[in-house]
Amino acid sequence: MKKIFSDEWYLTAVLMIVIFVPITVYQLAFAKKPSRKYWPHTIAELAAEDPHAWHKMHTHVHVEGFVTYTVTEADGDTHIRLCDSPTVLVMDRWRCIVAECIPALPCAKPKVGQRAAVEGISRFDAEGGCVPRAQHCWWEVHPVEKLTILGPD
Repeated sequence: MKKIFSDEWYLTAVLMIVIFVPITVYQLAFAKKPSRKYWPHTIAELAAEDPHAWHKMHTHVHVEGFVTYTVTEADGDTHIRLCDSPTVLVMDRWRCIVAECIPALPCAKPKVGQRAAVEGISRFDAEGGCVPRAQHCWWEVHPVEKLTILGPD
């Protein structure tokens, strides 16, 4: 039988398989995946945006504030009111946002008075319309993809 390839070619091919296949498998399995960019916004920046014509907003946001209220709803969502001051005791759309952790992306429920940062999807909740005595009319981070307690404990 006539040889088509030399012994060196076979050796080179085997070495390439032995060396490069494990490296490629390792990279696919353990290499750090690129992370999503979360754009920093203040509560005031969110509140100032017209929900019908965004100018400075981004879909993925990072927002920090003081926890002034938390509740776990019947649907399993954890609602966290973040405000620009720990002294804001009621929902004020110009000074607060609502962050919602969902059962598919759970987060630890922070304590009232703690400073927290949330990262997630920004949206405007106008349930019932933004009219006087509306049930909802504020910016939200929903769902929260990451919650970090900044202090105090």
